[in-house]
Amino acid sequence: FFNDTATTEIYTEQIVGSVRCVQETGTWVSLKLNEEYPGDIGIFVSLFLNYVQMEAGECLVLNPNEPHAYLEGDCVESQANSNNVIRAGLTPKFKDKDTLLSSLTYEMKDPSVIKPILLTQDDQDEFSVQLYKPYYWEFQVIVIKVQESKQTSPFKISYPQVGIIISGEGKSYWKNSNKQSKGELNLKKGVTFFIGADVEHYFEAGNKGIEIYICTSHSLQ
Repeated sequence: FFNDTATTEIYTEQIVGSVRCVQETGTWVSLKLNEEYPGDIGIFVSLFLNYVQMEAGECLVLNPNEPHAYLEGDCVESQANSNNVIRAGLTPKFKDKDTLLSSLTYEMKDPSVIKPILLTQDDQDEFSVQLYKPYYWEFQVIVIKVQESKQTSPFKISYPQVGIIISGEGKSYWKNSNKQSKGELNLKKGVTFFIGADVEHYFEAGNKGIEIYICTSHSLQ
């Protein structure tokens, strides 16, 4: 990243030349970026980042201060509390090059991929509960899938939870720990909800089944 305008223009010309070269190597990411951000200095980033193609159900863990970008497709992202996003290219927004260069880890390593842990699956395959648990206590993701017109067993989690319905429709039923209050919530694709800590609840699917993602914190133990 360069502060001098003339130097930047020189390297911009080199970027265009590099893009022509990568056509022979199949590095389509650089080509794609050059189409969307012609001559942007940030195109160089794609040449030293890991390029990862992910399938449904796979999970990638990103450490703090690691530059990353989503190219295409849909994903569920969960992260620790943060109020700082540093940009240095491929954007019309403010580019804080100095802060970026001082915060990078400059490590070369493979992506950190974690596999889900199957917590629950009933004998009739009516529902399943999978856990994606990274090595950070701030967050974990629980995926619940319920077959059409079926329901999960009642359960509760010791931490507050935020959830979103990815597909299908159904209902959520809950009651608090002292059992003095209870309720239900209609669920459909795109609906988000909050569940308090230690609140017992369960999910019931409609005639199309339901898929639910829940984010909560956890203990490292």
